[in-house]
Amino acid sequence: MAGKGKRARSGAGPSEPQPNFNTQLFTNRVNEGNWASFKSRPIISGRQVMISPRYHRYINNVITAAGWDAMMNIPNVYYPKLVRYFYCNLDVDRNADEFTLVSRVKGVDFILDSELKQHLRPLHLFIAHNVAPQKGHYDAVSPLQCLILHSLETGDFLDLSYLVLKEMASVLQDNYKALPYGALLTRLFMHDGVNITRDQSLPNDPGAIRDYIFTREHIPAEANPQVNVEREQETIAGQQGEHIAQP
Repeated sequence: MAGKGKRARSGAGPSEPQPNFNTQLFTNRVNEGNWASFKSRPIISGRQVMISPRYHRYINNVITAAGWDAMMNIPNVYYPKLVRYFYCNLDVDRNADEFTLVSRVKGVDFILDSELKQHLRPLHLFIAHNVAPQKGHYDAVSPLQCLILHSLETGDFLDLSYLVLKEMASVLQDNYKALPYGALLTRLFMHDGVNITRDQSLPNDPGAIRDYIFTREHIPAEANPQVNVEREQETIAGQQGEHIAQP
């Protein structure tokens, strides 16, 4: 995921009419009016993962093969007020494609998109002309083309940038959806020069994903996983007075 931050102009020029909203905090008057609802919406900070050590190698291998290692190294803190500003100002750039998101945080404009790797650009042009023809310019990459390109390159996995940006954009369709990727946004804020000195930070999870352990008190950790499943099903069946057939 590519993030391009730039410092916004602070207000209108001396000969221009002054806007009736805070241009440092909001991109328009409507977003300023929506702040009352966004400031109370919950935030999902990210990186809260619990898993048994016996599965670490499998999980790490899958994450590495999918190219998702960057998500293992995001900061351990997030800034709730700044995260809410980001989503309050969030919009989809209709002049490009649905993977380009624009927002503003404390006077810094953000443009987030899913950028093609250099070796995939010629393949994108081939697809745009012959496989999924489109009119207009060929700079924008449609959702269908992203899926085609990534499946051709990896065979199995979806592009993490695609998934993250789609989740961010979904906030605009659901007024009650929690705001995702608080800790990931911290990295963007720091990278693009958002002033965070006076904003309260909240701690995220204390360490790397491998430091977490998932246990159930009524099932010994060293027991056989299949036996654990059968015992748990028997317990549920006993409580409900029903028999659950074993696979």
